[in-house]
Amino acid sequence: MMSVSIEVWLVLACIAIILVMVISWALRTVGLREKVAVSLKLVADRRKRTSQLLRLLDEILAALPIGLVVVSRSTMKVELMSGRAADLVEKKPVFEESVHLSTVFDRLSEHDRLCLHALIENAVGGDRAKEINVDLPVHEGKSSVSICIKFVADIPDARVILLMRSAPSELSAVEKESGFKREVLEDALIELDSVKALSRVLDCFVAALNDEVRAAVTFWNGQTRQWALLSSANLPDPLALIFTQPSLELDRAVLLDSKTPRKCSRFDFDRTLSTDVCNRLEQSLVKTWWAYPIIDLRGEVVGVMDIFGTSDLPSLDYENNLPVTIKVLSVILERHRAVIHTNGLLDIERIVRTINRELMAHDSTDGLAGIIKALKLLESGANFDQQTTQMLVRCWDGDTEFLTTEQEGGERLSLTFSVIQAWVDGHRAPSAARGLNELGTQESRFGFFSVSSQDPLFKTVLNIGPLKTDGADEFAVFPLWWVGELEGMLILPKGEALTYKQLSIVSNVLVSLSGVAARYRLVAELTQKAHFDQLTGLVNRRFMDELLFNEIERCRRYRNPMTVLLLDIDHFKSINDTFGHDVGDRVLEAVASRLKGAVRSVDSVARWGGEEFIVMLAETNLSSALVVGENIRKTVERGEYALNRPVTVSIGVSQFKKDDTVDSLLKRADIALYDAKERGRNQVVASDPE
Repeated sequence: MMSVSIEVWLVLACIAIILVMVISWALRTVGLREKVAVSLKLVADRRKRTSQLLRLLDEILAALPIGLVVVSRSTMKVELMSGRAADLVEKKPVFEESVHLSTVFDRLSEHDRLCLHALIENAVGGDRAKEINVDLPVHEGKSSVSICIKFVADIPDARVILLMRSAPSELSAVEKESGFKREVLEDALIELDSVKALSRVLDCFVAALNDEVRAAVTFWNGQTRQWALLSSANLPDPLALIFTQPSLELDRAVLLDSKTPRKCSRFDFDRTLSTDVCNRLEQSLVKTWWAYPIIDLRGEVVGVMDIFGTSDLPSLDYENNLPVTIKVLSVILERHRAVIHTNGLLDIERIVRTINRELMAHDSTDGLAGIIKALKLLESGANFDQQTTQMLVRCWDGDTEFLTTEQEGGERLSLTFSVIQAWVDGHRAPSAARGLNELGTQESRFGFFSVSSQDPLFKTVLNIGPLKTDGADEFAVFPLWWVGELEGMLILPKGEALTYKQLSIVSNVLVSLSGVAARYRLVAELTQKAHFDQLTGLVNRRFMDELLFNEIERCRRYRNPMTVLLLDIDHFKSINDTFGHDVGDRVLEAVASRLKGAVRSVDSVARWGGEEFIVMLAETNLSSALVVGENIRKTVERGEYALNRPVTVSIGVSQFKKDDTVDSLLKRADIALYDAKERGRNQVVASDPE
C-alpha cells in the first residue's frame, strides 16, 4: 500500500509540474498576462464608472419621482439600479455584482413576479419599440409602483430598462414645476447614442424658451486634449464654425481653469474674443453668450454648454430648466467619456499586443531587427507621424548602440554606456528620494522624464551624429529597466505634448522593449564567449572549424580557390619563462591585433591554441596567399613589444584541393609550418609549392 501511495503521489506531482510548465509557456507565448491585466482594469474601471453614474442619476432623478433599473435581456439580471428605484423596492443599489430581477422585487407576490417576467419576455420577443406599462403593489400592498419597460437599442443583447415611478400626481407636479417633459429625460437617459441624447435635451431646453436662443454642447476629451462639438440646437453655420477655431479652444482652456460660468455681451466681445469669432457672432445676430461648464463627479470639466441669445438672456425664463439640463448633460457626457475611455483602452491593448507579439516573435539571432520593427509599429500605432522614434541600448562590451526606424540596423557610438547610466541616475535621483511613483506627475505615472535639447549629454550625442531632433526643443526620455539594470532608453521628440494614448502605449511596451534589449545584449555576450577568444578577441578554434567547413563547401560548389595560413610565435615558451605569463599575454594580444590589421574584412583570423593562429583567405590562390603571409611576417617582426628581443612568427600555407576536408587541409598547413621551423623560423613555407 505504501509503495502504491508513493507512486500515485509521484504521478500527481509530475502532472502538476507539466501543468505549471504548460500554463507558464502559454502565458509567455500567447500573452495571457497582458490580457488578464487589461481585463481586470476594464472591470475595475467599469465598476468605478457605474458607481459614478449611479450617483449622477440619483442627483438628477432626485427632482423627479423616477427610479431606473437596467436589466440584461439574456440573463434577466440587474446590472444597474439607481437609489430611487432601490428605495421603492427597499433594496440597496447593486454595484458590485448582478442579481436576478426576481430578487429585487421579493416583496411582490408570486403571481405579480410571474406577471412581471411574462411582460418582460413578451417585450423581448415582440416589438422593441413598444412600451409596456404595469402597476404592481410593493411594500406589502401599502403602495404601488408604475413600471415602464423599454429597450436601450436594437442590438443582440439589448438591455431592458425599467422606469419605476410612484404616484402619477406627484410626477405631474414636478413636471409642471420644471418645465421639462418627463419623456425627454427618460429618452435621453436610456439613449446609447450620446449625440442623439444631447440633441433631445438641447431641443427640449430651447423649445421651453423661444426662437431667439441657440445652444450647443462641446465635449472635452482628456486623452487627446481636444474639444469637439457634439450637439447643437438652432445653431447657424457661422456659429458652428466657431467651434473649430483655435481661438475658441483658448477660450475653453480659460474656462477649464475657472470652472465657473462666463458671460460675454456684444459690448465686451471685442475685449475677450478674437476678431474672427466676433465677426461670426455678428453674422448670427448674437448679443449675449453664456458658457456653462459641465462638471463631473470628480470636479473636473467634462464639457461646456453654450447658450447664445439674439436678445438679453437675463430676460428669458430659463432658470428653472438650466440646473436640470446641466445635470442631464453631465450624465450623458460622463457616459460618453466612459465609452471613449473603454474603446481607447481596447485600442491601446490591441496595439500593445501587436507590438509585444512582434518583439516575442523575433529570434535572438535576429539581433536588433525585431526591436527596429517594433519601433516602426510603435510609430504607426501611437501616431508619431512627425516624430522619429530613437533608442540608445547597452552593448555587451559596454559600448552604446543607436537605433532608429530610419535605419535597418544599429550604429555604434563613440560613447560608453556608463556615461548614459550616470546621466539617467542624475535625472532620477531627486525624484527617487521622494518616491517616483508618488509624485503624481505625468512623467512619474508613465515612467519618463523631459530634457531640453540643450542638455549636455544630448548635445554630445547630437554632435557625434545620429540623433534627430525633428525640430523639437524638448525630448521625452523613457529609461529601459530590466531586473534593476538600465538596458537603454527610448527617446521621443516632444514637438507637441504627448497624448494619454501615446503615453499609455509607450509605457505598456517599455517592459517588453527592455526585456528584448537585455536578451539581445546577453545573447551577444554569450555568442562572444562561445565564438571568440577572451584574451585576443579573435575567433576561437571551435568557431573557425565551422567557418572552414562552410567555406570548403562553398569552394567545392562554386570551384573557388581558398588558402589557410597556420602561424606560430617563435620561441614563445622562452618569452613566458623569461618575462612572465602577463608579458606573454600582452605579446599574444599585440600579435593578434597586427594579424587583424594585415588581412581583409572578408578573411577570418582565429587563435588556434596557445601561441598558434590561423588565417582563412577566401577566394585566394596559393601565390597570393604567400604574398599575404610574407606581409604578415614582416608586420609582426616590425612590431614594438616592449621586449629586449624581437618577436617573429613561422607560417605554413596550404591551398584547398577538391577532395580536401578540414582535417586534410589543416594537416598540410601544419606540415608546412613544421618545415618553416626546421628551416630556421621567421619565414613562410607552402605545403604545395606552385
